Amino acid sequence: EYYTDNDEGGIIPDSTFENIQYTVNAYVFKPSTFNDTELRKYLFDGNKLELSCLPNVYYKILAIDSACLNSYDGLRFDYAIQFTLKPFRYAVDNDFTAISSGDIVVNEGNRYAKPVIKIACLGDVDITINGKRFELKGIEQPIVEGLTGKIYETVYIDSDRSIVYIDDEIQVGNYNGKFPTLTVGDNEISWTGDVDSVEIQKNTRWY
Repeated sequence: EYYTDNDEGGIIPDSTFENIQYTVNAYVFKPSTFNDTELRKYLFDGNKLELSCLPNVYYKILAIDSACLNSYDGLRFDYAIQFTLKPFRYAVDNDFTAISSGDIVVNEGNRYAKPVIKIACLGDVDITINGKRFELKGIEQPIVEGLTGKIYETVYIDSDRSIVYIDDEIQVGNYNGKFPTLTVGDNEISWTGDVDSVEIQKNTRWY
């Protein structure tokens, strides 16, 4: 939003959204000990927040802050657990799905998605989604002791994190192009090159 000396303000759309703050109130009744380290350990390990009122989606957790607010004669402790969440809802059902070149991949959400593409390939490969191309360059055959013949390397194109990796090792310099996204609705995907298989994790999301 912006304001000048005119009699009304305006809005400049930039497709950015603030993080969400969500608080869960919890209670411990008649605690046998004041030690809440297990609760804090449980919260520390959290990366997804699923709510019973939204059973098919989850939120990605960026940060968790918990505080014991009050105690009542040692019989009840009140906790306010505040979650800082990414501003979108993500599909709980988000497994990798095998696809063939020329398939239509449907994004059921109402916001464009940042998928993870898992591709077994060698050499130079071009992946095209809705006419936009992403290139993998010089993918080499992995060395597997005792095995001979052609062995494909498994490459992950992670648009959500804007990285390409092999065996959890981030790749630099062997890819080119804007990381693929899935528009709302139908998306045509195809590829050229020495490709054995392709799987996609859509990362469908909603406002």
